[in-house]
Amino acid sequence: MGSKGKTTTGWRQRYFVETHDGFKKRVDVHLLRGRMKKTTDGSLLAMLSKSKHGKWVWTIVDSKYGFYNPIEHTTFERYESDVMVAHLAKLRLEGYQIDGEVPTW
Repeated sequence: MGSKGKTTTGWRQRYFVETHDGFKKRVDVHLLRGRMKKTTDGSLLAMLSKSKHGKWVWTIVDSKYGFYNPIEHTTFERYESDVMVAHLAKLRLEGYQIDGEVPTW
């Protein structure tokens, strides 16, 4: 019997794009690791980081469709990074501002 070490091998690596449609149109791009978890109250938790070597934090990622600041979420697999860059370019042309640099794996 071997002990299972703490490794991230086999975890799904994805990009998490958060679009804010309020008065200030902006886009946040995070790295998403593993699978999202559903809590007892029905909200979704995801392990997010702002950079490859940054701190991973469990964050509530439910879509919030409010009147003043609706938020939409899109996920892209690691192999779809070209599709994500094209999606971000389209959002820039629509007037969205991307905060900081886009993280990469």
